[in-house]
Amino acid sequence: MAQTSDVLTLEDAQKRILELEERLAEKEEDLRRRYSELALLNRVSQAFNSTFDLDHILITVLEEVRRLLEVDACSIWLKDQTTDELVCEYAIGPYSQTVHGWRLAPGQGLAGAVAKSGESVIVADVSADQRHFRGVDQRTGQMLRSILTVPMKVKQEIIGVLQVLDSEADRFTSTDRVLQELLATTASIAIENARLNERLWYAAEAKALLVEEINARGKNNLAIIVELLFWAQSASSTQNTTFQALPHLLDQVRVLMTVNSFLAEFEWNPFPFNDLCSRVIHTTLKLLTTEIEIYVAVLPSSLRISPKYANSFALILYELVTNAVKHAFTDRSSGHITVQVTLMDHTVHFEFRDDGHGYENAILEMNQLTPGLALIQKIVRDDLRGELTFYNSQGAVAMIRCKSLLSVKPK
Repeated sequence: MAQTSDVLTLEDAQKRILELEERLAEKEEDLRRRYSELALLNRVSQAFNSTFDLDHILITVLEEVRRLLEVDACSIWLKDQTTDELVCEYAIGPYSQTVHGWRLAPGQGLAGAVAKSGESVIVADVSADQRHFRGVDQRTGQMLRSILTVPMKVKQEIIGVLQVLDSEADRFTSTDRVLQELLATTASIAIENARLNERLWYAAEAKALLVEEINARGKNNLAIIVELLFWAQSASSTQNTTFQALPHLLDQVRVLMTVNSFLAEFEWNPFPFNDLCSRVIHTTLKLLTTEIEIYVAVLPSSLRISPKYANSFALILYELVTNAVKHAFTDRSSGHITVQVTLMDHTVHFEFRDDGHGYENAILEMNQLTPGLALIQKIVRDDLRGELTFYNSQGAVAMIRCKSLLSVKPK
């Protein structure tokens, strides 16, 4: 008679079958996961090989990662080569617009720590990790728990970090880390290639413009100064008022000198529109020596301005800032200026906004412009071949639309 221990009962057989089915299901799930990861790497690689557009590369990586891991948010932070700060260049998630453009000081937060050490970090619960920067959580109101951060490297140089975030604790595994490291490596190489392609593209444009710019620079600047003198004279009814306009004219020339120095810094390459706006606006405010506290916000933009139109646009900015200081903030101790530029249907839309009293009806109807606003109208019409509109919306708004002003990054 068989021993009891050697007999496989029906109940035991059923248990073993269930165990085998569970193991098989786990293996099948693991295979599906592996297949999805390989498919993800393949799709991302194809995207990298098909374009040099940085924005498209970043969007592709984050959308694919979020879809595969089913997480709340993903972001890519790249180093600012000038300040070493980490800048959130792209983010996907409920509060992506809030996080986009955010800057972290060197070593700040988990992203800064990984960028400094070059080692990946998985944090199961950020509430227990002192390295976590809580400024983003406080700003968005979204409490994150799990964060996976991996470095982005090119030839052992760290150019940024890739972060994956979720509101549940203990979401990420070592397998997730390996996958993100592979993606980060591939993305880093693609980003560096895109940057190289961008530099080559701008170098070719700069080379074509350089000879023309060197030959015409002195002549053009003198022509601008002569035109400004003529404008100052024609805008004045007496000799005394003509002399009164000279300080304003000298400030305009100083702004042009600032722009020429700025062009030299970029070796006459197309340069970021935001940098030009910030430099000219702050230079103008210093020249005006106003006691009003002016807060300036230049919203993020990837567009670049061509050196050919830099001086013309600098004068536009100078006149808009001067007009705002003189007329928008009377009887006030502070004011806000906001600048935004977008590209829609191959047309540049430039918006200069202040939160002051708004334009008078005569200006809105273009019937009686101040000398400064009239100069802007002339520059937009004759130099930029664009359209100028004034309107009021919680303050005064000047809108310029044109096709020639900016050099857009190559696709």
